[in-house]
Amino acid sequence: MALRSQPVNRWPGVAAAALVFFVTFGTLGVVAWRAEGSLRIGPSELGIIRFTVLQAFLSAAISAGLAIPLARALVRRRFPGKAALITLLGAPFILPVIVAILGLLAVFGRGGVGSGLSPSISMGCMAWSWQTRSSIYHSRHAC
Repeated sequence: MALRSQPVNRWPGVAAAALVFFVTFGTLGVVAWRAEGSLRIGPSELGIIRFTVLQAFLSAAISAGLAIPLARALVRRRFPGKAALITLLGAPFILPVIVAILGLLAVFGRGGVGSGLSPSISMGCMAWSWQTRSSIYHSRHAC
């Protein structure tokens, strides 16, 4: 904690806000340009936009409302299971990679849906060699 207040440079925040603004409205501008003047928004589109904005706002508010007190507690307090909780909170960053790998194996693996399509598409048999520290590809017939 600082003993006295320090002046804050606002330019990084202004630059970040400007970047978000231009990315958001620049995308909308490109969509409007590509639509060639037929940008009529009906009641169903307005409902979709309203739902999307409300859902995004509520998701951000609930996430921040839960994350800020938890982050403060993790920084300021010592309690049993703190390391396990930090590890558990890191799981969402690892799980998508594991799910993607399992999905690829389910489709292109030896027993997967895509394994019978073509030998060049399927992964065949893969083995890891600890001596050479590399993966060795075996053809489908060698398995």
